[in-house]
Amino acid sequence: MNRFKVGNLAPAVKHGGGPSGYAFELQNALNTNDLRASCLIEIITVKNPPPPSFKSRIWKNIVNSHRIYNPVAPKLSRYVAALIEGNRLHAYAAIESIIDHIITFDKLICHDLYYADAIVRLAPRYAEKNLILMTHSPTFIIRQIMGDVLVYEDFREDLCALFRHYLSWELCLYSSVRSLLWPCREAQDGYKKDASYLDNYNHLFCSTGVDKPSIRLCRSQQRASWGLNDDDFVILFMGRPHIHKGIFVFEQIANIAASMELPYKFIFAGRVPAFSLSKNIRNVGYVNDNGSAMSAANVNIYPNLETYFDLGILQAMSISAEILMSNTGGNNYLISQGLSAHHFQALDCHAALDCLSAIYLGDIRSSRNSKDLWENSFSSKSFASVYSAFLEMVVDL
Repeated sequence: MNRFKVGNLAPAVKHGGGPSGYAFELQNALNTNDLRASCLIEIITVKNPPPPSFKSRIWKNIVNSHRIYNPVAPKLSRYVAALIEGNRLHAYAAIESIIDHIITFDKLICHDLYYADAIVRLAPRYAEKNLILMTHSPTFIIRQIMGDVLVYEDFREDLCALFRHYLSWELCLYSSVRSLLWPCREAQDGYKKDASYLDNYNHLFCSTGVDKPSIRLCRSQQRASWGLNDDDFVILFMGRPHIHKGIFVFEQIANIAASMELPYKFIFAGRVPAFSLSKNIRNVGYVNDNGSAMSAANVNIYPNLETYFDLGILQAMSISAEILMSNTGGNNYLISQGLSAHHFQALDCHAALDCLSAIYLGDIRSSRNSKDLWENSFSSKSFASVYSAFLEMVVDL
């Protein structure tokens, strides 16, 4: 009898966040725990994407021909449309080369929205019965993209037609797959603002876990590399400089703290943003040693406007790092599971500063239980256990 085959399709398998980071943690869980006995599990990556010239050529064609825009803001709306349509075509070409292998799986869990779109177009019947989509996004892709490109502008009414078009496209995609997979129910919060009827779709839930990051440098060494002293009070924002990640909230907190002459040092660690950060924030660039960076900070801050399920918080929990986070989405799930981290209402910078003051003045350790919670519920071992139960449910779908 052939074993039940479950595939996980992701852009890559590498340390970090998003689909690739999830695939990395899943691979760790599979390698360290015997889950392959009940069914055959394979992680698939698209190894032969089209060359860069293909993508640049199709983007140019789309920009010249696309008509889903309002004349009031043609350049901006064309750019947004070209970004989405370019990614769709790029994904289609990539998936087309492996579609025959993809449809051999009894169930396929897709960790990329554009890949799922391509599978639906190439094999609609297979997608309807066997494709499970995990978006890894805190909200709909059109809202996330518009948030990223409208850095210097407000969300304008003249772009609403474009927004509605791609919101409808993504919802149509949801209805074309077997199920939507989420790490927790709270991860849907950022979607329900635009689609209150999200419950009408078929949903599955499976929590995530991570390995404990290694700590290569002691606190003094890591701080010295940042030009900081041992007695500095350090607040670290580590991650992508996206609006939904709360980068501008972090910036505002830093500016208010500076105006109040508070002795805090604000550090940004991540890829270089497309915009200039406040002079009150020290940009140390991308960090490939998360454990050392997190342990060197007095506070690791996650001021997300919307939260899917932040793997960075799980890593911080695993080393008992102090956590300050907005009470949004997946963060609320962690609170419901017993995490006693400081938290504040999204966008409430003064509440965040009150939390920082409490930590600074009283040296309050709100995250004292975080390591135990990680060990019991969000470690790689616990991920393996939860995923094993999830697979049994998938087999019966």
